[in-house]
Amino acid sequence: MADFYKILGIDKSATEDEIKKAYKKLALKYHPDRNKAQDAAKQFKQITEAYETLSDKKKRIAYDSFGSKGQHDSDIFSHFHTNFGDIFGDFFRNQAGTQQSKKQNNNLINIKCSLSLKDCYIGCKKDIVLDIPETCSTCAGTGKKPKTNPILCSVCSGKGSISINKGFVLFTQTCTACRGAGKIITACDNCMGRRYISVRRTLNVRFPMGVKAGQNLRLNYTNNFIRGIIISILIEESKTFTRLEDDIVVYETINFAEAVLGTERKIMLPSLETVNISIPAGTQFNDSIRIASKGFFNNEKNSTGDLVVKINIPVPKKPTKDCLEIIKKLKVMLI
Repeated sequence: MADFYKILGIDKSATEDEIKKAYKKLALKYHPDRNKAQDAAKQFKQITEAYETLSDKKKRIAYDSFGSKGQHDSDIFSHFHTNFGDIFGDFFRNQAGTQQSKKQNNNLINIKCSLSLKDCYIGCKKDIVLDIPETCSTCAGTGKKPKTNPILCSVCSGKGSISINKGFVLFTQTCTACRGAGKIITACDNCMGRRYISVRRTLNVRFPMGVKAGQNLRLNYTNNFIRGIIISILIEESKTFTRLEDDIVVYETINFAEAVLGTERKIMLPSLETVNISIPAGTQFNDSIRIASKGFFNNEKNSTGDLVVKINIPVPKKPTKDCLEIIKKLKVMLI
């Protein structure tokens, strides 16, 4: 009876992470793509079987109790499948460098881009640098080393699948050695068999007026490996302006006399354009003055928000004697 713990070189008390780590190390060493020894395929198959058993809690309990026979009998009617292909595929893909988004959202590249409030207000163009998977020029996207021919997979005998007995039931699964191809190739030295390489590209992207934080823009950039690029918008904080939906909120400070008598102000927008506003006599603290259609453009509604000026009237902490006298006289007059 095979000792699965011995095959993976681990203790019976090994954790899930330790099992996975041991498996990856041995899979890399004995995978038929890399190891040309005659018994490599056989050892690889044993390693796979050991991992499939010990990485599954139910199978591991049955194996620890009854050995490999008990493990097979205990889940005779369970659906047999494994996530081996994903683990192994991830491992080999990560060996050759960053693959920033092949697995994200069905082959969509996801990136984040930070914009200023001014960029959002008037729209802008930005150069975005990113690594994009493109067809390997050395192997023309075949994944195999030039001038080499595929060989028949010795694990599945070219069938692309293997059969496993579970008591009285026969289950079939994709061959993990050839990944269902039935043949094994000598991997391309440039792309390590992935069929693609990462190429650094600079894309000039136009951001329309009115984009919001958290909004996603999709670029129609496609090839054999990606279906598009998703840009998530981040907005830099502004010390001057606050965005409230499609409105621009700005705080303007006036003194007590200006609040009583009224005054004029020039307000600068994120575009650096200035707007003249009239602050009427008798304005109170935190009053708002709204200027229509000076806010952010809303592409979905085809409308523009407003400029909202919030009035701040500070109270002097240390007024002069003359100021105090005037305030006292004013107090008497207002009674």
